[in-house]
Amino acid sequence: MGVNRAAGDSRSLNYLWFIALGSLGLVASCGRPMRPAPVEPTTVWPMYLGELTRSPYEDETAPADTPQEVWRTEVGRGLRAPPVVTGPVVLVGTTNRIVTAVSAETGEIFWEHRLGGALTVPPLVDSDRIFVALDAEDGAVYALRLRDGRAIWKRNMPAVRRAPLLSEDVLYVGTETGRFLALAADDGEVVWDVELGVGSASTPVAWGGHLLVATGRDSLIALEAGDGRVRERIALPGEVSAPPALVGDTLVVPFHRGELLALELSPADSGRRGGVNGSRRAAAQPRELWRARLGAPILAAPVAAGDGRVYALGRDGTVWAVARRNGEATRLTSLGSAATMSLALVGRTLLVGLLDGRLVAVDAGTGETRWSVRFGESVSAPVAVYSGDVFVPLLRGSIVKLR
Repeated sequence: MGVNRAAGDSRSLNYLWFIALGSLGLVASCGRPMRPAPVEPTTVWPMYLGELTRSPYEDETAPADTPQEVWRTEVGRGLRAPPVVTGPVVLVGTTNRIVTAVSAETGEIFWEHRLGGALTVPPLVDSDRIFVALDAEDGAVYALRLRDGRAIWKRNMPAVRRAPLLSEDVLYVGTETGRFLALAADDGEVVWDVELGVGSASTPVAWGGHLLVATGRDSLIALEAGDGRVRERIALPGEVSAPPALVGDTLVVPFHRGELLALELSPADSGRRGGVNGSRRAAAQPRELWRARLGAPILAAPVAAGDGRVYALGRDGTVWAVARRNGEATRLTSLGSAATMSLALVGRTLLVGLLDGRLVAVDAGTGETRWSVRFGESVSAPVAVYSGDVFVPLLRGSIVKLR
């Protein structure tokens, strides 16, 4: 097992490297010498958990037996967002203002960049660029080069506490104050900027020609993607607690009150499914399909699987399987500890992170515990999986690779 520690076991050597590389422009803003990260030109990670079903690892394979720790790297303090793996690179952001590119193979740090505020939402990736948003009163959105972390552009705005959405070279960003902006991905120029009157409660969802934005006032707003015009305000039965999942024209919405709500969106007005610049007609009022009452608040994004079920994690550590057709809920297991956002479907296994420091592998069909790994700190955010390797973000600020 290799262990990597942040910021310099050999200060004098690092200082010499800093002087030598600084003249070449190869020193990150934190002062640590850096080396270029390899770029996978086909990598696109455009939204929270990569896709609208929130199940990007369903085609991966989870370890069958208890995995072993390969490496552990300290990247800062406060990992509240899932890591993003771009093949050879793991990208993480911390609440102490650092975005870091780590080698997926060795855990060594390629580069790190200190920004002006906390990062509580994951990076987005588009080939050789990454986009990060700051959760600070004087917030900002940055585009950085994946190769070395250097800033391409910066756009100041209020705090961003919900993950943006990247679609067709436009970045859609909801802020805590109620402003909602569309930014050109190439240069950060404002395409449009609207005032919704209330902050975003979740990452926006692209649906046909619209953006669906959950707000902090128990409503869902449908915006025109092209110009930001409000087309519909839809009342919801409570405050949205996590990113919704979208399967076809069915939107599954989680609530703090412990419910899942399935809404059928009108296919007649959906426009093109691949992006957000389709139909310009008004969004029709959705039809409620079902409600599943699960008891505890649902802070993790529900995961819509190809088996016709939606998986949900309660704040009390209970894992549920809900039939997408009729909302019938089955309690798979209760893990005996509080949980927040850490739910991921890997093949037929659910990987659940708990605040007591465990990562538990649960059989998605039977609810049986396959294995459990205990860390010395809480697992708050979802894990990332790549080629069978599991990358675990620990709340205090380490990323761990399991195999």
